[in-house]
Formats: sequence, structure tokens, C-alpha cells
Amino acid sequence: MVIHDLERSLLSAVPDIALFSRKLQERSFGWGGDGVLYVTRTPRGLFEMVGRNPDGSAMGMCGNGIRCVTRSLYMTGTVAPTAISLEFEVEGRKIICDSSTSGKMVRVNMGKPSFAPKEVPLSIDHELTSHPVSIEDQTFNITTVSMGNPHCVIPVERLTDVNFENFGPLLENHKLFPERANVEFVETITSQHFKVLVWERGVGPTLACGTGACAVVVAMNKLGRTGANATVSLPGGDLQVELQGGAVYLTGPARELGEGMLSSDFIERCMRE
Repeated sequence: MVIHDLERSLLSAVPDIALFSRKLQERSFGWGGDGVLYVTRTPRGLFEMVGRNPDGSAMGMCGNGIRCVTRSLYMTGTVAPTAISLEFEVEGRKIICDSSTSGKMVRVNMGKPSFAPKEVPLSIDHELTSHPVSIEDQTFNITTVSMGNPHCVIPVERLTDVNFENFGPLLENHKLFPERANVEFVETITSQHFKVLVWERGVGPTLACGTGACAVVVAMNKLGRTGANATVSLPGGDLQVELQGGAVYLTGPARELGEGMLSSDFIERCMRE
């Protein structure tokens, strides 16, 4: 869900953005959704994306979300259809989106990944690469990386063998991750093709995760299991990831479902409750 708030009128009026975002995404009483993305401008005039999860927590960077935001800016005429490159600020990171199809297919410069424990962040002071973590009766070899949000990448033989619903939340909330983590279970199809299930922090199982796809290729490259380009297949579709010049590039589609308007009554009710 993308909300255009270029003048920051909504964000300035809402006293508790976490509560408002949570109520907005309630499926029974709100609009519903797996994330809400507020599009505004920085003092320098750049587009800024502020993301919130269904539980109200800060999303950090969102690779799928930034493509949806890009498409919405073309749809609303905020940017010209001839514009090729859009620059965003997300959590202090500069993100550049390129499209020659008015946002229907977007290539995103996701910036540089980091394995540094303070940047993931981790509760320990050293990187985790194929690090064994035991939970209940199973041991997972995890590799952690930040793509502007924390990721825990776990290669497995077969996704069908993973008790995803059980171990996803346990790993998300593991003591290693003071800000929780997005968890990616990865099955290798070939060295350039991976099948992935994602448990997103603050959300649960999702059909796709752009930063997760990037984290998978970054981690598998570090482990020597892939090169600089790979396809990541998620339940919601395929994404292309390239490692180039120290940065990560994500390419994928953005498709609109519709447009609407939040009623003033709903906004006021969210603020009162």
C-alpha cells in the first residue's frame, strides 16, 4: 500500500505513526496489507519512502516497496512518463530507481550490503558466515547481512523439509538480532537460480521480499555458491539480482491493483484509538 504524502501533512498530523500504520493494515477494520509505504519529500526535495510493517514497526529498506512507489509516481503524474531515473532517500540511504516503462519494470540500485555486526545489527561483535545456530532439535548454518534492514540467510537442501511456520518466527526473534531479522530459507536450483521462502520481521510469511532476494545472492556469493548474477524465485514470482561495483541491483515488475482514498473519519478514528 502506497500513500502519497509529499507535503508531509498526514505524517505531521498523526501523533503515533506506529499505531496508525497498524490500524491501517488491519484486515478486518482497516485497509489491509503486508506493509504501508508513505511517500514524502526530504528538505532537499528528494523523494523519501517511509515504510511500516503490519505490526507498526519500522520496515527499513524495502526492495519490492520501492518499485511499487516508483510505479505509483508515474501513475499519478508526479513524475513525467519520460523520466528514466528517480532518486530516493530511505533510512538515510540513497536509492536510485531506473525504468523505461513508466515503472512497470524497475531496476533498483539497492546500495552496498554490509556484513558488519553493528550494521546488521547483531548482538555480538563479529560477522556470521555459515554460523551454526541450534533451535529445538535442528541446527541451521546462518549468514547475516544488512541491505538497509537485517537478514538471516539459510541454505537448505529442500524447502519442503523446512518447518517454515515454526522456525521462521524463532529465528526472527533470536537473541542474535536485537532488532529482529528477516529470515530467508534458500534452496539451490543451479548456481544462478535460487528458490526462496521468506519470513519477514513484523509480518510473517510473505510472497516476495526484494531486500531478501538481494541478501540471498549477496550471502550465497560470499559462500562461493554463486557469481555476480542470479534469479531468485519466490512464491510471488522471480526477481533478478546483480552484484556490480560493490552495489546490489534488483530488477522486477510493479503492478497496480487500484487507487483509493482514506476517509477523514477513518484517519480521525485511528488517531483517537
